[in-house]
Amino acid sequence: MASLGSSLIFRSFNHTNSEHDPNDKQRIAAHNYFTGSTRVGRSSRPRPSQLVRANYGGDDRYSTRGVSVINIKPMNGCMTNIIETAPRIQKKREISQEDADDAENWMMGKLIEGGSAFRQNFFIRSYEVGPDKTVNLETIMNFLQDAALNQMRRSGVAAENAFGYSKTMSLMKLIWVVNRTHIQINKDSSWGDVLEVDTWFFPVGKYSYHRDWTIRDRNTRQIVIQATCTYLMINTETRKCSKIPDHIREELKPSTPQYAYQKKGGNIAKINKLTDEMTDISIRSKLVLGWSDLDLNQHVNNVKYLKLIMQSVPADILRDYSMRSITLEYRRECTEHDVIESLTSVDGSKPKLSGATAIESTHLLRIQDNKAELVRARMTWQSRGTSDVSTNGYHK
Repeated sequence: MASLGSSLIFRSFNHTNSEHDPNDKQRIAAHNYFTGSTRVGRSSRPRPSQLVRANYGGDDRYSTRGVSVINIKPMNGCMTNIIETAPRIQKKREISQEDADDAENWMMGKLIEGGSAFRQNFFIRSYEVGPDKTVNLETIMNFLQDAALNQMRRSGVAAENAFGYSKTMSLMKLIWVVNRTHIQINKDSSWGDVLEVDTWFFPVGKYSYHRDWTIRDRNTRQIVIQATCTYLMINTETRKCSKIPDHIREELKPSTPQYAYQKKGGNIAKINKLTDEMTDISIRSKLVLGWSDLDLNQHVNNVKYLKLIMQSVPADILRDYSMRSITLEYRRECTEHDVIESLTSVDGSKPKLSGATAIESTHLLRIQDNKAELVRARMTWQSRGTSDVSTNGYHK
């Protein structure tokens, strides 16, 4: 066996106890290796990554056959098993720097449009789809957030370990908070689809920034989702809104204003408030927020609010309709241990029985004790099986 290849160190155990004879340790190590026993010391079978692909009599696979312990000797204070294995049949393919850059751009995204925009790919995994076999909206919102944060990191603007804010913002104790979000879903995506997310941002007025996204199916190049969001800057100590300083505007290097979503006939309408006096309201109470709902800014992340809103949506709506748009208005922060109520009102008490192919729902999150508003939301739904929304009038 010694003539077959080079040595591979695969495990060791402490040699500080002098009561055991070295020959006993050699026998124990060999026994543990071939039987998989771990009763003595820390010996165990090697992991698959420690086995060498070899050919033994035409059987080309990962195998422990033909592996023999040829020597055991002290090394750095430990008794170390040294084994020899057959050589690899195939050479490892050399990875070029171009391939490495492509892989990094695929996973972490890259700056485009001269650095003013950002593109990142996302693969939809099995645990990111729901019972209807389509990707859930929480996952989409996480994709949007991830692309936005990675643009800040890639551009070199973000402070170290910062959740989307710049170095100057960190020194001035300023952070971004989401004020309003609108997402238009033109086509549902499923497990295994690869989504290409483009995002960019630009200032609007003295107090806010807009960030927009377009999401394409990487295979068909069809725009499947468009989104726009308004951010406000607040002081972390006072929790009050702050005017955006000019030197922060220069630091952020925004892109030219361009909206991913443009509603025909004007701006997106404001959302009416739900009240207890309104009929046909579904309410879920005693929804408690915990530590896991907080983000790096120590407040409840905007994606978490969506999960609470969906708690009160009637099951027949979720089963028989697909969401086609959502507008969220964030009105107040909530904290860990707050108890929340989720309210939903759907146009028409039984939309499916009335034959409606498109319906609208209104939502409210509020603190259960004092009824303080947290989030207002509006969703539009389309009956399953009807045509997907076209992209007419949208930026491509």
